[in-house]
Amino acid sequence: MINLKWYDDINKAIFALRTEVYLEEQQIAYKDEFEGDEDAFLHLCMYDDDNLIAYARLNIENNMLRVDRVAVKKEYRKLGFGRKLMLLSEKYAIEQNNTSIELNAQIQARDFYYKLGYIEKGEVFIEANIPHIKMIKKLLSEN
Repeated sequence: MINLKWYDDINKAIFALRTEVYLEEQQIAYKDEFEGDEDAFLHLCMYDDDNLIAYARLNIENNMLRVDRVAVKKEYRKLGFGRKLMLLSEKYAIEQNNTSIELNAQIQARDFYYKLGYIEKGEVFIEANIPHIKMIKKLLSEN
């Protein structure tokens, strides 16, 4: 059964998933992935029973939701869980009266975010030795 949980700091399951996806699969350095300020974020977790399968780290600043560290466990990819996680993040942003969502997308994931309504802003840049592009989705009109 798929269920959601929200945390205000990382736990062993989050640490394990981010280690698997970012440190092992993508060879990102530990210091770039775990910066020591995890308690400053909201952590959205999607579980299949007790197994963490998808994750996103959220932070609100100036009426904008910042989403990063989006990760889906390898065997659950291409099954719609990443899309569902992003739609849940968007729902949360709207509930908090945010006007937009912003993220730094890895170039390989750019089309995934396009399909969800995100647009590019700026130039490609390198973050953790991986090409990224800033992407934004407007949610509410700014009055």
